[in-house]
Amino acid sequence: MYRIRKIIFSVALMGFGAVLSAETPLTVVASGDAHGMVQACDCNIEPGGGLPKRASLINTLGGRNSILLLDAGGFSAGGLYDSYTEGRKADSIKTEQILIGMGVLRYDAVGVGDDDLQYGGEWLLQRAKASGVPLVSANCFRKNNGTYFTPYLIIKKGTKKIAVTSVVTNEKLFSTDLDVIIQDPLKSLRKIWKEMAAKSDYQVVLSHLGSTKTVELVDSLPGCDLAVNGHRKSETNALTYAGNVPVLQFGFQGKALSYATVGFQKDGLSVEKNGWHIIADDLPDDKTVQSAISTLQSGKQTYVYDLYIMSQCPYGLEALTGFVRFIEKNPSVNWNIWFIGSVENDTVLNSLHGQAEVKDEMLWLAVKELYPSRWFEFVKNRADTSVPTEVILKKMGIAQADLEKWADLNGAGQLSGHYLRSDRVNIKASPTLLVNNVPFEKQISAERLMKNLCESGEKSSFCDSLPQCIDESDCKQKGKIGRCVDRKCVYIDAAPFQFTVLVADSVHQHPENTVIATTEDLFAGATVETVKLSSKRGAEIVKMYSPEALPFYLFNKDVRQAYNFDQVGSGLIEKNDGLFFKKGIVRNNYYYKREKIDGQIVLYIDPFFKDIPGILTALQKDPAIQKKISIVPVFYKDPQNDLWGTEEGFRQEEALRWLVMDTFFKNKLNAYLLEYSKSPGSSYWVSMLDKAGVETDTFVTTLSANSDMLLTHWKQILGLSIHEPVVVLFDNREIAVAGNKQELESLLKIK
Repeated sequence: MYRIRKIIFSVALMGFGAVLSAETPLTVVASGDAHGMVQACDCNIEPGGGLPKRASLINTLGGRNSILLLDAGGFSAGGLYDSYTEGRKADSIKTEQILIGMGVLRYDAVGVGDDDLQYGGEWLLQRAKASGVPLVSANCFRKNNGTYFTPYLIIKKGTKKIAVTSVVTNEKLFSTDLDVIIQDPLKSLRKIWKEMAAKSDYQVVLSHLGSTKTVELVDSLPGCDLAVNGHRKSETNALTYAGNVPVLQFGFQGKALSYATVGFQKDGLSVEKNGWHIIADDLPDDKTVQSAISTLQSGKQTYVYDLYIMSQCPYGLEALTGFVRFIEKNPSVNWNIWFIGSVENDTVLNSLHGQAEVKDEMLWLAVKELYPSRWFEFVKNRADTSVPTEVILKKMGIAQADLEKWADLNGAGQLSGHYLRSDRVNIKASPTLLVNNVPFEKQISAERLMKNLCESGEKSSFCDSLPQCIDESDCKQKGKIGRCVDRKCVYIDAAPFQFTVLVADSVHQHPENTVIATTEDLFAGATVETVKLSSKRGAEIVKMYSPEALPFYLFNKDVRQAYNFDQVGSGLIEKNDGLFFKKGIVRNNYYYKREKIDGQIVLYIDPFFKDIPGILTALQKDPAIQKKISIVPVFYKDPQNDLWGTEEGFRQEEALRWLVMDTFFKNKLNAYLLEYSKSPGSSYWVSMLDKAGVETDTFVTTLSANSDMLLTHWKQILGLSIHEPVVVLFDNREIAVAGNKQELESLLKIK
């Protein structure tokens, strides 16, 4: 049980109070950054989420008198991280639906995120009041210094009073209501902290600042009892620590709720249990919430076009030319232009083409701000010519001095928002176009964009006049090779061939799906057959080719006649009238030649993997799994190489300690790993040995005498083609890869 002196929240938690004794624990349930996911995502990867399913799970957690339900903000649709934006009107309706749903769920407190302000502070305030959502913010103010939202709330849980406040980032990642002023988060909290603490027994902060700045905030705020991180994060643990202060995290798009069960202590709170509540796709929809949000309909989907460029990049300006011609044809579409650059030390702006480009982009933004009705005219002129901005402004009759005055006062602040935005979504290339936050992979031209819009189902007058094809990517037909000739698709029969995939009968993951999809896309004449290892045909393939591992991909010899064969030919080996991939080109996950050991589970993990504390802690939660599983290290280079002083060298030193511990001190391994999880990569491993009850001199002597174990283990890693930091070996045959703690918990069925 971990002691907590103070708490800061940046995610949402559950609660509604009845009488609660001082000894009764309270469960804090947190959400954040739902980004308009009103309904469950039907995506292939990580489906689930949605308010009706969230309500269904919350209803199973017991009485609301022992739950504190909080949200750290970022609930609105249409923001930077909304992957399903549908245009401003539809997104605002989805945001209202989110608020209505949170009102029905009876959230105790909801923080305000930066993207929640995109429709205006007053708009948000009125919708929240109508929905019964208790918005809270300590650093969001009106331009005239009046407050928009309650700076803090006092929530009574039994005999205890809990103060909840919230702060939002002052990074300007997109345009918001100019009447909204975001003040410094820490200074704003310090102004209310004494008053808030005097009225409460415990203090909570919803921090919509991101992981790093939440930690900085906690360090500067003695007296907090818990932190919930909203905005961006890299952690996959439900609970992390900033010093000795616990920080709850959020489940992106509302697909998980973090929770911590806490006990009331005189000097703070004690965390007794924590973890994730997964909002799985198979959860039923709560009818009350579903009915409430259905009163608002999102209507017809619209499209949002975000073009990222550098103002002095010739490729960016070429794309801008096609982009503005497309806008002229479709004046009703939602479009934005963003600039690409970097911000150093929160103040210094840098762009690829130097400070001249930075100043030029500030002038663009000045035109948009001071002459909004002429913004498109300016962009069109700037795209259609190589003439400098100054000359264009003169021809348009716009006084450059006025623009420069605005740029001196506001340019750095506005442009930093653009640079931070491009950095957040990892956009470095000019041009880059996102359509509804999905990268547009083809050429950015007016004709291509219009064709894409028409193919999406949008009916416009110009659709009938577009050519059948612009290039060969438009000519796809099963069993045919398509060519774009004189703007029309011409098809010829593709050379047919058989593509056979030999797979294990039952596995956790299916890497063959990607290979099959790629093959079908590359070869129109491919006929795909999937064969089970236990079948008669499977036995025949094994006898003829004796593959080392599965999946095994077999092309018959007719593939040599296929159009595009030269793209894969160099990676194939021919044998017995068939061709198959060379070792290492495709991923295998089933080593059928190895002895099968039913029920054996071996976890291969990189000792320096960033999420190792969460993974090792998760294993401690399930004693049954912990008894069955063996933990061994992963490293990436031959230990016979000279790796002294490198990260890989330190990784292998720790790996050897794990191997020696597992072989000679097995009953102490779990205790050592538990200590290691508290400070991964630390050089104080001797102290960890001591806490685990291992005599140091004996261990060091054993370590020195068994350094050859590292090379033996390296050969095992090579034999299983393990290249990822977290891999599970089931039954001594099947390999499954986990990208994070949640994926590992799912593989191992840890609850």
